[in-house]
Amino acid sequence: MKTGILFHFTFDRVIFLITIVVISLNPYTVFSQSNDLNQDGVEESMTRILSEIEIMVPINILDTGDVVHTIPAPGTHCQGLTWDGEHLWVTDNTTKMIYKVSPEDGEVISFFPFPSSIKFSEGLAWDGTNLWGAGWNESNGNGSKIYKLDPSNGELLFSFNYPGEDTWPHGITYDGQHIWANNFLHDTINSLDKFNPENGDYLGSIPAPGEKSLGLTWIGSFLWSNDYELHRIYQIDPNNGTIIFSFSCYAGILRDMTWDGEYMWSLSWSDATIYKLDIGPAAIMLNKDEATELSIYPNPFSNRVTISFSLADSEKINLDLFSITGQKIKALANKQLPPGNYNFSWDAGKKDGELLTEGVYFIRLQYREQVIIKKVLFSR
Repeated sequence: MKTGILFHFTFDRVIFLITIVVISLNPYTVFSQSNDLNQDGVEESMTRILSEIEIMVPINILDTGDVVHTIPAPGTHCQGLTWDGEHLWVTDNTTKMIYKVSPEDGEVISFFPFPSSIKFSEGLAWDGTNLWGAGWNESNGNGSKIYKLDPSNGELLFSFNYPGEDTWPHGITYDGQHIWANNFLHDTINSLDKFNPENGDYLGSIPAPGEKSLGLTWIGSFLWSNDYELHRIYQIDPNNGTIIFSFSCYAGILRDMTWDGEYMWSLSWSDATIYKLDIGPAAIMLNKDEATELSIYPNPFSNRVTISFSLADSEKINLDLFSITGQKIKALANKQLPPGNYNFSWDAGKKDGELLTEGVYFIRLQYREQVIIKKVLFSR
């Protein structure tokens, strides 16, 4: 009955409620799931409210961490997970095999054994051509290695010993240049370690987001990890380990994770299930620098900001400001423009500045089917 009453609120009152929530949230931890009644990642009481206002993501994306699909893991002790652009790859420490599986139903397409020098294999990564894995020879982590495999036959192409004592690498990922590994150290400060894939040289570390962090993947310009005890997934600045934001995710016991370009996949060893997750509004964080035709200066900004873009043809453009939760804050421009270069200045330091609290926002340029999004930081 309370739900029915809630949906009779006027549009203005709904916007007011949303605004109060947005203002009260920390901009780096904004995706709360306090109304997730069945712990599936869907915040039931917000479903129709969000569909009533303009948001940056499709209205069927209800909230961050929604489980949209599951497939069975190929074994009972699966640990590593990665995506090759078409299929998922999974390691199993019982069979000592690495499996290529269908993301549709989990059907095993092919498999091959671990390298003979590896008895326990954890994380997996894909560098665009080859598989990378993290493993060790003893269950306490002794003999830890990072290794590269030919995905067509499992041939060992390269490996290097993990540096340090009592290291225990779990999830690994490839950022386009480097290999990162999640070094899990049991009830202490874990680290995310960076390596040169050409020679295995250690390049530095940042702190992992928690004591029970195992998985690791790369999305856009950020590292992502998890904490299996807290049931949380984290977006991490690779430069210093700062947690940009996090959200709850009840998808079994979180192990390794990967990204397919649209959805996150998470492996749970407790129920031998692979979960496909919609990260919802967090997806707008992914376009960090890809859109070179849209620039914003200064960034961060405290008053006047200049937004520059170019048009090859005459276009009807929409230029809008959104909050980190996807709420449209202000329409900056909505007009037909001829071809040319444009510098649009907006003074957020005067009256319009009252609309903003300090934190992360997004500027979206849209014309025809083109959508370009840039992150900006407002600081008074």
